[in-house]
Amino acid sequence: MNRSNPRVDEQRQNNLATRGAWDRFAPHRRHLTELVEQHPGRSLCVLGAGNCNDLDLPRLAQRFDALHLADLDRQAVEDGVARQAATNCQIHAPLDVSGMVGFLSGDDAWQDPDLCRQRAAAAALPPLPGPFDTVVSANLLTQLFDTAVRSRGAIDAELVPVLLALRRRHLELMLQLRGDRGRALLVTDVVSSDTCPELPQVPDEQLGAQLALWINAGNFFTGANPVAIAAELRSLGAAALQLHPPWKWNLGPRWYAVTAIGF
Repeated sequence: MNRSNPRVDEQRQNNLATRGAWDRFAPHRRHLTELVEQHPGRSLCVLGAGNCNDLDLPRLAQRFDALHLADLDRQAVEDGVARQAATNCQIHAPLDVSGMVGFLSGDDAWQDPDLCRQRAAAAALPPLPGPFDTVVSANLLTQLFDTAVRSRGAIDAELVPVLLALRRRHLELMLQLRGDRGRALLVTDVVSSDTCPELPQVPDEQLGAQLALWINAGNFFTGANPVAIAAELRSLGAAALQLHPPWKWNLGPRWYAVTAIGF
């Protein structure tokens, strides 16, 4: 990747900001690792591996024969693998799994918003050696959205169709990578304590009901509504959908409500 690409540079800065947050990630990492362990097969592909703080790689290496880690930021993944002394890891980086980072970094990306949406909907799928038995999108969806928002400068009516096109293309990628008999797990943050300041105090057993209330009130990240994502997966032919109970993720300056959808 070109080091002068502002979208790539932003992702590197995000990874640097959370590089030392291993201990803070512990509850989130434990929960997500347990979910991934429930999926069958011998090969695992993680989209958006980043610093690898949200997955216990040595533990997963006992479950899977091969761990494929894909991300824009190769240095972050290499450091994360080294930090955990993980084995059986194959790093696919720098790799733009959205196929849109280069386009969104151009000065003329938003001269024609409809063309931008069309490009997002038809973005080339990245070269990964699938199919894999298990595919995990690790909080990557909202990172893709954030890339588009930063490129656009704000969320407006012309941006929303682009975000939805990015989402659909990402789901198509996951379906393609998981093969005919594989399983996939889409993990995404849905809302943060920025707009739900009461989130840190919500008891875990009440989070699902509370999240439903926030979603019904329209209080969630644009494009991250798990109900809408599940409906889109069904429209793409995904089967055996499983919506896992949400959990809280403490990322220091803010908390997030996180959901996972298996298919």
